[in-house]
Amino acid sequence: MEKAIEKINSEMQKDPSNEYLEILGHYIIDRCSDEKVAAAVNKGKTLKGAYEAVKSTARKKGSGCVVMKDTDIFDAVDKYLEVDTDEEARANAKASVDGTSAPAKKAAAIDLDFDSMFN
Repeated sequence: MEKAIEKINSEMQKDPSNEYLEILGHYIIDRCSDEKVAAAVNKGKTLKGAYEAVKSTARKKGSGCVVMKDTDIFDAVDKYLEVDTDEEARANAKASVDGTSAPAKKAAAIDLDFDSMFN
């Protein structure tokens, strides 16, 4: 996982003024806790490749200028990495772009049986 994060972070540093690479890089880094994502990066998937996958998707959608939904962008990256969707990572990446805070994580359901404690 750490090696994959370092690799993506290094790619981001090569072009620090490119906001698109920054957004995609943070999205991929956030996903590196998923073993499949880290393995994909460690086996040769790159930030530049993810960026090219998004650009390819955009070209297929229209002519010279295309506006894409964030879901289409993240879908292109996930398809490139050959991994499933992660809504939490998408929300975190979107929040970083919007300048807002990410939605709070849902608390895990806990089933407490108080009756058994007092019997």
